[in-house]
Amino acid sequence: MSVGEILKLTRSFNWGEPNIKKLEGLLRNLVRIEINRSEILEAYAEIAHFCENGGRTKPQNDYWIAATGKATNATLLTTDKHFDDLHGRFLERVFVDESSCMQ
Repeated sequence: MSVGEILKLTRSFNWGEPNIKKLEGLLRNLVRIEINRSEILEAYAEIAHFCENGGRTKPQNDYWIAATGKATNATLLTTDKHFDDLHGRFLERVFVDESSCMQ
């Protein structure tokens, strides 16, 4: 799911074929996690309930990303603020400033 979202963004941002090919090379080295695991499904329910009950709705993909991070005890690297209220409670997240990456 996350890889598909990343690839969609490369097209939205008009990255061009050379940059997309570089990114695809990097993505091949990432560990991919099947989201149909019980611990991820439970984390999804817990996080979505927490967010929606507290008036903090998020895009559905963000619930899946957070749930996968929680279930695998992974640190989430992100360029948006959607995960700020989950940091320290459900997962660890590191905010990456996009402007520092574009140099």
